[in-house]
Amino acid sequence: MVESSAERLERENSQLVRKIRGAKDALTHSEDGISQAANLLIEVIDRIMREAFTKEDVMAWVEANLPDEPGLTFEKDDTVLPNKRAEALCFVYRRGPTAREANEYDSGQGPSLIHDVLAVLPRVIVATRAPVAGPGRGGCRPAGPRPAWTSHRSVTVTRARCLRPRYGAGWGY
Repeated sequence: MVESSAERLERENSQLVRKIRGAKDALTHSEDGISQAANLLIEVIDRIMREAFTKEDVMAWVEANLPDEPGLTFEKDDTVLPNKRAEALCFVYRRGPTAREANEYDSGQGPSLIHDVLAVLPRVIVATRAPVAGPGRGGCRPAGPRPAWTSHRSVTVTRARCLRPRYGAGWGY
């Protein structure tokens, strides 16, 4: 992390700086550094997204800019709230307008392709968090002893939503 960026971020939120530095330290000094660093960076992204705009700000932005875009809200207790995609789109557009000129490849309606991809990234990161985390940290873990017919490169199903190849030295790395 560039020191000037760290200083700017520290003025805004010193806890985020500690998490970023912790991720760097985890990569350098920990046996399980990749997993620890990934989890810390996910927490940083999640915190930034939550603190950028209130749910009310995001709803107002959605209603002003993408009122006909499906899949941006959900209903809870008779209240319409923005979902993570709406929050991410609001963030990547910096709560600004989404309007753009139409062309032969783009109708000019809804979020642009690049903005939609950027908005989906946090969901992808969070969805992959469990498999990255590993056993004991929210990740996949074997339900019991390793069956004789499996190897460390076999595909292991340990929970209904956990299907991934296991690469590593042994069954429960």
